[in-house]
Amino acid sequence: ERIRQSMDKANLYALEFSKTMNPLAQELVDKLNSNAEMMRQQIVQNLQEVNSRLSPYTEQLHQKIRGGLQNLQESLREQVDLDAETIRRELSAGMEELQEMVQLSMEAFQENVAPYSEEVRLKVNQGFEQFRQGLVPFVAELQVKIVQKAQELRKNIVPYAEDLSGKLSEYDQQMREKLNSVWENTD
Repeated sequence: ERIRQSMDKANLYALEFSKTMNPLAQELVDKLNSNAEMMRQQIVQNLQEVNSRLSPYTEQLHQKIRGGLQNLQESLREQVDLDAETIRRELSAGMEELQEMVQLSMEAFQENVAPYSEEVRLKVNQGFEQFRQGLVPFVAELQVKIVQKAQELRKNIVPYAEDLSGKLSEYDQQMREKLNSVWENTD
């Protein structure tokens, strides 16, 4: 009966420990979810900002390419009456000119975009660092709470465990004595 009572008390302390730790674990999960959502929103905002900054450059590039294609198309219309060899030469020259214009436009686009790309990379890195630094004190506090709860549990369970050990030793001794007496009586 005493052993069962001791086991019941030990189970109660284990349940109490579980009730204490579950809110701490949930708090950690909630904090991680909140920080992850904030980080996601910051990244979306940064990408929208970069998109709005790059939009004029992409539109300008698109217009230059469209203009170059229209010029080439007009040039080809004028040359339709010429023979195939002349058309091929004109087309080749127009394509080379268009290719050079696209290459120059792409280089200008890349030069204009480079600072924004670096800015986005820095903002994302800064956001991750802030996220990490925000978790450090929380994790440290959680570790302290876990250690405290484990110490409280150990403090509360040790007397019952010692009592249970003593009772088991006493019960073992009684059983040995009874078995010895049964063996002696069978001889």
